[in-house]
Amino acid sequence: MAAKLKFPDPLKHTLDKTIVLCPKEEVLKLYKQETGQEAKSLTLKIAKWFDAEARKRGWAGCSLSATTKKNIYAGCSLINKKSIDITLQAICITADE
Repeated sequence: MAAKLKFPDPLKHTLDKTIVLCPKEEVLKLYKQETGQEAKSLTLKIAKWFDAEARKRGWAGCSLSATTKKNIYAGCSLINKKSIDITLQAICITADE
């Protein structure tokens, strides 16, 4: 039996990594592992599930990352909540100056 795949942890990514790509294959393996449903391609339904799981685990959310081919996705880009907060603070400071 294969080892259980762990969902990416936002605390293990430094603040310079605002966005972290979780490749399609990893998203699909996590989806099957957690839901028991097999999927061959990354769909909007799976991306919405992945986004909800990411938010539960402390990520700001995720974005479905497209390729140059129509309706083909490379994976889900996880958005690091801590770096977003720092970015927003920097924007606010710049806007007030």
